[in-house]
Amino acid sequence: MPLTRSVAAELQEAGLVQATRQGRPVHPETADGPIRLALAAGPHPTQP
Repeated sequence: MPLTRSVAAELQEAGLVQATRQGRPVHPETADGPIRLALAAGPHPTQP
């Protein structure tokens, strides 16, 4: 699971995903327990 959280942190820093725990934003590598990942709001770098 550490690799998954590390990748999630990279994606969050790039603005592609948002990690939450109990509906509140968290950092994937420091959050305790399960987290949820969702696509971040707004335009993505790959979109024109």
